[in-house]
Amino acid sequence: GGVGKTTLVRELYERSTTKSKQFECQAWVSFPPYLSSSSILQLIHQELEETDNWCPRKEVDKKLQKILDGKRFLLVIDGEVSNSDWNAILGALREDHNGSRIVRIMQGIHKRPRGIAAKNWIELKCFDTKKTTSLFNQRVCMEEKIEDQIKIENFDEVLHGITKGLPLAIVLLSGLVQTKEYPNEWQAVFEHLKSKKSKRLDSILAMCFDDLPHDLKSCFLYFAALPMNTPAEARKLVCMWIANGYV
Repeated sequence: GGVGKTTLVRELYERSTTKSKQFECQAWVSFPPYLSSSSILQLIHQELEETDNWCPRKEVDKKLQKILDGKRFLLVIDGEVSNSDWNAILGALREDHNGSRIVRIMQGIHKRPRGIAAKNWIELKCFDTKKTTSLFNQRVCMEEKIEDQIKIENFDEVLHGITKGLPLAIVLLSGLVQTKEYPNEWQAVFEHLKSKKSKRLDSILAMCFDDLPHDLKSCFLYFAALPMNTPAEARKLVCMWIANGYV
């Protein structure tokens, strides 16, 4: 993760032209890994109907087909799905070849899976060295380039080696550097990350977390109690933080 797949799809999904002109209805569902196809279809039904009610399992296919019948729709499936469940979802949704689109965000896939046509497969790649440095400097927003203020040889290559060109890693690292007041602190960050030979994104995340105030650490640790890849309503989350004495 971290290359920007979900961010890109969300940007396109939220565009006013997408909502008002291109599609008559749309839904975005996120869920924990390998949820059953019937449960995923239930989530799609809830999103389209804007309800929390679950309909009987045997009826969900028919209700979805009734809602989507003849309409040009956009559905985004954000979560790990087995091939058999994916085929079941496609069978239940039945596109009418009227311009409808079903977008599946896949994690950790480096090759196009069988059964997906090349024209329907979009792969985002990591940034090269030049783009990595450009995004980093843009996010840091300094009048002088950071490489001019810290003593690191081949800064561009070092930065790319640490982040691997992952946009998420670049953004996190730039944010971490901004919290450091003196150049020697910036250099210490880079030297520490250079010493990590693997899982450098995890190392950057760990450094960002360690840099947080204690009360914010408690708030972020609370996410560990929530199911993976599921939406959390901000208001309810803040209420839970308050109830637990974190805020």
